[in-house]
Amino acid sequence: MPAIETTTLANFSTAHLSAKTRAWLEANDELPITVTPREQGWFLAVPPAERLAGLPPDLHLMLLAAKAAKVGFVLFDMDVDPLPQLPVYNDGNGIESPGTYLEAAGLKPRSLPFRPGPGIVKSSACIEAFEPGSLSEELLQIPPGTRTLEDGDYEAPEGIWIGMGPASVRLKIHGDDHLHIDVCPRGHEGDGGVLETAVPLQELRDMIEEARAAEAADDSAPGL
Repeated sequence: MPAIETTTLANFSTAHLSAKTRAWLEANDELPITVTPREQGWFLAVPPAERLAGLPPDLHLMLLAAKAAKVGFVLFDMDVDPLPQLPVYNDGNGIESPGTYLEAAGLKPRSLPFRPGPGIVKSSACIEAFEPGSLSEELLQIPPGTRTLEDGDYEAPEGIWIGMGPASVRLKIHGDDHLHIDVCPRGHEGDGGVLETAVPLQELRDMIEEARAAEAADDSAPGL
């Protein structure tokens, strides 16, 4: 008996799209892809790679990110929070935040032709966006469950991966009683790190005890 084929859906904020692209999707006229309007946005299937080239560059980027996530459908929803890893637009056609992933790759947005196809927007219209030829699925791949953390204190007893700019940092305590620290280029964690070191946990425990002993000695010393 044939198995039921299943697919998954990516839920993106409409803030990842420029005002021109949102208006183009809303018009829903002569679109090269199938778009279903919703009250809070749009639902569409992720098209094959060869059909991305005719789309606005901001939409091209988001669908490439969806392909990197291995999903078959995308829901753009105005009530969803934008992903900090990807470009976010202001209320017009300018980029408010380029996204941490593209910044880490050293890419910069520029004014690009909108090129949505016939009948909707003049071909001379431009938006601020990233050149589609500079993008790849690998660059836009966001690991499932990735969350953005504010600067603060956190506890990670099982270890943690941290992305900071172009760096991907792995912290983990292994069975050899050492804290292992690996620093890799973001997106190339399997290629070997630029820094690999290990700190003995016993050395850290000894330093804590020495600090506590010094504090106790200060507290017990007679006042001057």
